[in-house]
Amino acid sequence: MHKSFRHETECLCLCCVTAYNLTTALHRWRKERTQERFGAAVLDDLRSDLVLPDAVLLRLVQCAKEGKIVSVADIKKETGWKEASLYGSDVLKLILVYFPPEVALESTQISLRALSLG
Repeated sequence: MHKSFRHETECLCLCCVTAYNLTTALHRWRKERTQERFGAAVLDDLRSDLVLPDAVLLRLVQCAKEGKIVSVADIKKETGWKEASLYGSDVLKLILVYFPPEVALESTQISLRALSLG
């Protein structure tokens, strides 16, 4: 296997693991916020996506991988999330833990190079 291809493949796998970890962190975060905002009974009886819908969560992870989210304004622009004004700064902090701007940009470049090799 060519050395640079192996490196790119490892980076792509790392990006997938990082995206999974961010997804897990966002699930945990929204469960905590739902319980804080609506109480444990609502969390048990309903669902945790009252604060952060599944579609928005998945879009946040995709945009984070692509390096599109570095501000709360980016969250609003990319997702249209109604709660971004209230919770956007908390979510942004989580995103930047897993995908700092330079890492997100690098993983996008690697993904594009890998696609062109295929």
